[in-house]
Amino acid sequence: MIAPPGTRPGRKSAAAPDPVAQALFAEARRRRRRIRLAAGAVAATAAVLAIASVLVVRGRTAGWHAGPARPAGSGPRHSAPGPELIWATPDGRIMIGNLSTLAARQAGNADTDSSAPLVPFGGRVYWVNAAGGYVAGAFWPRVVEALDPATGTSTDIGPGEYVFPSATGRRLYVAQTDTSLTMLSAAGGRVRIAGQLNLPPGWYLPGGAGLSVAGGIVVRSADAPTPSHPALIAVWTPATGRVRTLGRAEGAIAAWTPAGGGYSLLAWMPAACRFPACPGTITNTATWASRTLHSPLGHGFVLGGAFSPDGRRLALFANDSALAGGQAAGLAVASTVTGAVRLVPGVRMTVGEDADWVRWLPGGASLVVLANRDYLVSARTLTARPFRLAAGPAAVNFSAELLPAG
Repeated sequence: MIAPPGTRPGRKSAAAPDPVAQALFAEARRRRRRIRLAAGAVAATAAVLAIASVLVVRGRTAGWHAGPARPAGSGPRHSAPGPELIWATPDGRIMIGNLSTLAARQAGNADTDSSAPLVPFGGRVYWVNAAGGYVAGAFWPRVVEALDPATGTSTDIGPGEYVFPSATGRRLYVAQTDTSLTMLSAAGGRVRIAGQLNLPPGWYLPGGAGLSVAGGIVVRSADAPTPSHPALIAVWTPATGRVRTLGRAEGAIAAWTPAGGGYSLLAWMPAACRFPACPGTITNTATWASRTLHSPLGHGFVLGGAFSPDGRRLALFANDSALAGGQAAGLAVASTVTGAVRLVPGVRMTVGEDADWVRWLPGGASLVVLANRDYLVSARTLTARPFRLAAGPAAVNFSAELLPAG
């Protein structure tokens, strides 16, 4: 594994730039951010004031709306054993499914894009209302809302294009524009504004998919890069204003930060390579040491993946062929200690918008994967067991996230 400061240097993750697939990703992200807050700093300031006007309300129910009642006898969410997934359906429902019992229930309603992952934070789950709404007396084209899974109620938090957590999980970032965001903190069941950040000139937030590392945020040098003109990606440290460039890239794959650690491992897909045998990179954000992972199939990797809870493994998808688009890819698990990459037999998917959905379950003994079917995968044996939590419009999709235990 790429070592923390003062120990051994680190490693990399592989990726093959695929023009068609990358165009699909870019289009999906543009679709998730189809309406922008165009007034820049003015809009960001107004948004912060709107968020503040909502968050200062204490002990009142204004702005709350109830979701469907929970089934009789279902009990509190934490009473059911096993990890749980929460996701939004295309027909406007919020579903929760238990991966141990395979029981699913409706937990509320959300008018959100089901291709945008939900974001658990501070005991609630955050999502973006794609239809917009009125906050503090003004209409905003996209509004962040927070759902309480235990009660099925949600409330408007304020305007925002998308949300993502800090590397430590102690703060939530609400992107107001491509260059500005608000920080929220949660304590004692209350959410408060922790500050406002504006990116340095010439740097932008990734469209619709923010990513944090220890002490910083991943940014890019172009607002709307294309596969033929990839942007530089970098780590911006708000506390110092420093921007450290990684290189030109197709995008970031995933990041991992140890509990209390002052560094992160950042997996990303460099653009400078000879397609299709493109290696990727995992970089230690403290030492800036990097190592390379190569696909055993020789065709690089698909954008997207996830680190294990201990950071010693990276789950990602390996291309089956050198086709420029529409090819199949298989699940692979890479060791960040040895660099070895192993394929998971039978777990295949067609490269496209939702190609990168994989999450490690608590403890790191298994993974949940959305591919040609939904699978639970043993990290030790690399055997996959299909499962189904719901069918039809209620089926698990790209918006799914693991609910924190407890």
